[in-house]
Amino acid sequence: MNLALPFFALIFTGYLAASARMLSEHTVGGLNTFVFYFALPALLLVETYQAPAATRDIGSLIAGYYLPGIALFFAALLIARRLIGLRLADAAVQALAAVFSNVGFIGLPLVILLFGSEAALPAVAIVMGDTIVMLGLATALIEADLGDPRALSALFRRIAVGVVKNPIVMAGVIGLTLNLTQVPIADPLMRYGGLLADAAGPCALFALGATLAGRPISQGAGETAWVCLLKLIVHPALVAVALIGLFDLPPVWVAVGILQAALPVAANVYVLAQRYQLRPAQTSTGIFFSTALGIISPTAEANEVAVITCIDDLKRLYKRRVPKMFYDYCETGSWTEQTFQENSSDFQSIYFRQRVAIDMTNRTTAGQMLGEDVRMPVALSPVGLTGMQHADGEILAAKAAEDFGVPFTLSTLSICSIEDVAAETTKPFWFQVYTLSDDDFMRRLMERARAANCSAIVITLDLQVQGQRHKDLKNGLSAPPKLTIKSIANLATKVSWGLEMLGAKRRTFGNVVGHAQGVTDSSSLSSWTAEAFDHSLDWNRVKELMDMWGGKVVLKGIMNRADAERAVELGADAIVVSNHGGRQLDGALSSIRVLPDIIEAVGDRIEVYFDSGVRSGQDILKALALGADGVMIGRAWVYGLGAMGQDGVTKALEVLHKELDTTMALCGHRDINEVNREILHIPEDFEGRWAN
Repeated sequence: MNLALPFFALIFTGYLAASARMLSEHTVGGLNTFVFYFALPALLLVETYQAPAATRDIGSLIAGYYLPGIALFFAALLIARRLIGLRLADAAVQALAAVFSNVGFIGLPLVILLFGSEAALPAVAIVMGDTIVMLGLATALIEADLGDPRALSALFRRIAVGVVKNPIVMAGVIGLTLNLTQVPIADPLMRYGGLLADAAGPCALFALGATLAGRPISQGAGETAWVCLLKLIVHPALVAVALIGLFDLPPVWVAVGILQAALPVAANVYVLAQRYQLRPAQTSTGIFFSTALGIISPTAEANEVAVITCIDDLKRLYKRRVPKMFYDYCETGSWTEQTFQENSSDFQSIYFRQRVAIDMTNRTTAGQMLGEDVRMPVALSPVGLTGMQHADGEILAAKAAEDFGVPFTLSTLSICSIEDVAAETTKPFWFQVYTLSDDDFMRRLMERARAANCSAIVITLDLQVQGQRHKDLKNGLSAPPKLTIKSIANLATKVSWGLEMLGAKRRTFGNVVGHAQGVTDSSSLSSWTAEAFDHSLDWNRVKELMDMWGGKVVLKGIMNRADAERAVELGADAIVVSNHGGRQLDGALSSIRVLPDIIEAVGDRIEVYFDSGVRSGQDILKALALGADGVMIGRAWVYGLGAMGQDGVTKALEVLHKELDTTMALCGHRDINEVNREILHIPEDFEGRWAN
């Protein structure tokens, strides 16, 4: 989440200012007073007053947030007592640090900035709960260990009075009351409150940094490491499991709960430790490092996004942001992955011929694919499960392709449906279909594609028997992902992905569920899929599907000249030389090695596109120079989508286009339609010397 960078910049600006003694202790105290008694209460009152009232969900939120929190509190208490050997009072402070988030100075401005007024009510509920439940539980254990157990009733009275006097809590309560009773607030007062509310975020974060600067951080770094681990990773993971798996809550409420649980340790823990003299220096160290650790991932992410020079930059960011099962789904091949690897590595055997002293003005990469004008002869290949790489992934990719000026191909096994994509785009897109045995489903699928104004279908021919991809089996790939201990641990580290998915309406196969007979949910989908692919597929069946569509057809999965000849005979408009990205027949030749033979056989009678292994604009140029009329990219745009959403797909296309244009110019050409084999050095045995 790139918003984290300016948030943490404010914290450390305050820290540096106080460390340099630009701010006195009295000034920092005054700033904290302003934030606590004026700015944050104004923010809560204004936003809660404007929030949609959904009080029926508060009980579920509190249960989903605090049941795992209380369980983790006692687990941390046990660790501190039995493994570290702390007395009960000291252990209670450590346990509180493991579950008590900085929901005030960081959490409130962050969630309201991210989610707006809808986040106000759950935020208030969590602030109140932390004050009553967690702080009360820890204080009770401390008093029981250090004080008179008979005085606990007085303690709970003090806690209740503290809650009533807490201006943040009371502002939320007043705002909610006014919301429910529909009592109007005069416009000048709302504007005044808005001015104070606008100051809450920057002032709170700056004050937090300045406050941290006045506390010791020299003791207990190693001792508090386990507390940081529980606070920043285990706590949000447990809350995520509870809120997603056990309760039916609005997505924004779930996101607020998970995000609040993932925040650093609250400064209140230090106040408690200082009050009872329970290792305050160690507690302060834990607060500092939990806050500092939160900046590492967002800062690295923001820096990495700042300069994208190649597709590999997007891939690295993609790997960090997307859950492992979906990264592996994209970045894997079948069996030993020999073909998957060689699809890319075989490009390196081909070299360019450099030319100089040629006028390179007025260059163009524009061309046509299936009669459509394109900015460069590149189309986005169909990729299943794209909506699991990023929320609404297919829609975002289609919009990026449309804006850039290249075709987009939607997979049958997409998360967003044909209708979803059509509703969000203005130009026709291509639609990929599998060779399925269910004629009724296939007819209705093509009718839906026609209704969505799809300009062509891409029939995938190489999936009548599915190749085995070991990683998918080991990861238990599913959409939505199944919650196991392993997947939960991984999902807990992908906060930005999780927040995006929580706000998405689409999490299963939109073209199939509710459309195929008997498939009403993801559980019934698996049995349908196992029997759906037509094992009896032959060229007669391909012809039936082409006639069923009645429009432009691209046949994908051609790796043999005899199959290419047959595609021409059937009247296909184009073929795609593709081995399914190395995901089907492992041990087959790479697509780039097969391409010249296919071009020689049919290149003058049909449009020939190339697919598999493309990771750069130079790869695109090599395929075009070998005779391809266009190139289809898959993983390259998925990396961009997973890394940065629609902007990432656009960035991937921009990177490929720049590499294509620059390399074409350095090879002495100004028009992409005029490049040929003369710009390449091709090994004599590139296509292989085989006995048959």
